[in-house]
Amino acid sequence: MLLAPLLFIAGGADHIMPPSVNRSNAKHYKSSAITDYKEFDDRSHWTCAEPGWEQVADYALSWAVDHTARPVAERTLERPRSDEVRA
Repeated sequence: MLLAPLLFIAGGADHIMPPSVNRSNAKHYKSSAITDYKEFDDRSHWTCAEPGWEQVADYALSWAVDHTARPVAERTLERPRSDEVRA
């Protein structure tokens, strides 16, 4: 079974979820999924609302694309069966 990759993102200036706690969570996460940790030194807990949030978003998007890309031969273009479609 393929599991989605997981990226832990921490802000070096985060006092709500300190980087040490976030790093520990990443280290102790038990899964066969690709799991990584990235710390942005000068960011707080509210990184998505801070100026320059685009840098974090760009990193996360690039990381996700890099860790989910599969060769074309492995991809499927099949439509889901009707019993798999949820409203």
